Amino acid sequence: MEKELPVAEPIRKAGKRSGRDRSAKTRVAGVLPLLKFRAALAEGRKLSYLTLDGIEVSTWRELVAHRAQQLGVSGRSLYRWLARLEKFGERGLENRLRRDKGFSRKFQDRALAVAFVFARHIEGLTARAIHRALAAEWSRIYSDGSVAPCYDTVLSLIRSHVKLQP
Repeated sequence: MEKELPVAEPIRKAGKRSGRDRSAKTRVAGVLPLLKFRAALAEGRKLSYLTLDGIEVSTWRELVAHRAQQLGVSGRSLYRWLARLEKFGERGLENRLRRDKGFSRKFQDRALAVAFVFARHIEGLTARAIHRALAAEWSRIYSDGSVAPCYDTVLSLIRSHVKLQP
């Protein structure tokens, strides 16, 4: 016979995971007390919880802060989870992949930088030399106060181009 764990135990263990490893079920379990608390408030009932730590939680903000601490996430993450759960249901809490996976955000809307890198690559410069040249020219090309991409980002861009070559 399997021993059933109390609800607080899986939630506490889930808090030790990284954000990417969380499952939709863990997120639902994380926001379930918030949903119950909000429903009780909507009915006009006043609630007060005594946590396992002996802390009394009686307001919405206290509960959000407490749940965030238990789960090892920010309160903002809990609000995002709630919004996604309300809008899309439990499927909205599943891990999502980046739409731009495989392409650095640093080069997004930076056609001049991409052209700069590829022109130097065609000239035969090494990735290290291209990175140094790009870093030196970045503030002249983009006067928006942004920082040039790191060496690994430039190298990834070059490698993605080399894979495309026949």
